Amino acid sequence: QSELEKGDTEKALELCLEQKDAMQDVPEIQITLDKALRTLYAGGYVPVISLESYRTKHPSPDETEAEEKEGMFPEKMAISTPEDLNPRHPEVSAELAITVPSYGYALYRAEVKLNEWEWGSTDWELCGYIHFPLNPEKDYYLKDPEGNYIYPGYPPEKICPLPDGRLAIESKHRLYIADPAAGTIEKADDGEYQELLNFEGADVFFLTKEHDTEVRDKATLELLDTLEGVTYLKEEKNAGILIGKKGKALAIFNMKPFGPLFEMDDEMTAQHMYENMTFHSATTRDGQRFLELYWRFYDVETGRLICDLDNIKNGWASGQDLPVFTPEGWVLVPVVGPALKIWDLKENRLLYRLNIPSENQSLSTMLDYSLMGPADDVTGMPDASVIAVNDIVFELRESREVPDSTEEQLMMAEELLRE
Repeated sequence: QSELEKGDTEKALELCLEQKDAMQDVPEIQITLDKALRTLYAGGYVPVISLESYRTKHPSPDETEAEEKEGMFPEKMAISTPEDLNPRHPEVSAELAITVPSYGYALYRAEVKLNEWEWGSTDWELCGYIHFPLNPEKDYYLKDPEGNYIYPGYPPEKICPLPDGRLAIESKHRLYIADPAAGTIEKADDGEYQELLNFEGADVFFLTKEHDTEVRDKATLELLDTLEGVTYLKEEKNAGILIGKKGKALAIFNMKPFGPLFEMDDEMTAQHMYENMTFHSATTRDGQRFLELYWRFYDVETGRLICDLDNIKNGWASGQDLPVFTPEGWVLVPVVGPALKIWDLKENRLLYRLNIPSENQSLSTMLDYSLMGPADDVTGMPDASVIAVNDIVFELRESREVPDSTEEQLMMAEELLRE
C-alpha cells in the first residue's frame, strides 16, 4: 500500500505477487493488487514506477569517452605580445573568439598589460589576433588602416565570418572587413554603428544604430533593409526566430530566410525591460512554431495570442518556473495540488492532469518534471509518452478493463510485469 501511495505502482504489483499465497489470510494484499491494476489501466497518464527504477530499466546509451586531444584551435594559447606597445610581459594568454576551419584560421582576443601604477590602476591594450595553426608564421595582430589595434566584440555573435573567408568586425563603432588570408583589413564604409550582430545559420547580419538596425547580406555586404525603430535583436534557436527591441514593443522576425513575422505591443511587453525578458520557443513535429513570454503563448506564424496560462500556473510550487514544450505541441504546466497539467497549444485546451501521489506531499511540494519518452524522429526532443515528476514516472496508456476475480488479476499482473 505504501509503494502504491508513493506512485511506484509496478513495485506494489511485484510485492503483491510475492505474497499471493497469503492473500486468503491477508485481504489487504488483494485490495492493493486490485487498486494497482485499476491505476495502471485507468487510461491517460498513470503513475507507473519510481524514477530510480525506471533509469535502471532504461539506461542511457553508453557514451564512449574519447581521448582528450587538444584541437587545432585551443580555447587559450600563449602568444608573443606586440613590441610596439612596450608591454610589461613578453607573452600574453589569448582567448579563442571564433574559428573558421574551412579557411584554416581562428580569431583570438588578447588583453596586453602596458603599465601598472602604484595606486593600482593598470593600462591595457585590447587586441585581436589571427592564428593559422598549420602556418603559424602567418599569425598576426589585427590593426585598422590607421594602425590602431582592433579588438573583436564579445560574445561570438558580434563577429561575422563571411562566405568567402573574410571577417566582418565592428570596432570602435566602425565596420571593418578583414581578409586573414591576404593579411589585409579595410573600413567597409563611413557609417557609425552601435554593434554587429551575427546569428549562426542566417544569411544576413545586422548592424545596430541609435534608432534602427541595418540588415546586410553576408555574401555581398549589400544593405538589404533598415529595421526602423529596432535597436537590438535576440535569437530563439528552437523556433528559428529573432526577437527585436522596438521601443516598448517587440518585433518578431523569421531568421532564415530573414523577414518580419509580427509585432507584440501590449501591457505585458511594456511593463518589462527587454534585456530581462525571458523567452522560450519550440517547433512541433509538424512544423508549427510557438513562442512563450511569461506563460503567454503565441503562434509564431500569425502572432495570435493562443492562451495565457499564468492564471493556472503555480510558480512557487515549481522548482523550474519555465514551460516544457513537447513535440506533440503540448506544454507542461505546474499547478496547485501539487499536480501537472498538460495543455494542448494547438487546440488551446486541457488534455490531462497528472496528480502527484499523496504520500509525503503537500500543497507546497516543489515540482521537478521532464520528458522521458523516446526521441522524436523530427524534432529530436523526447516525446510526451513518458513524463517524470519528482521521483515518479508517469506513462500515457490506453484504458483497459480489469477483471474482478483475483485469479484473473494475478494473471494480468504477471503479464504486465513481463512486458
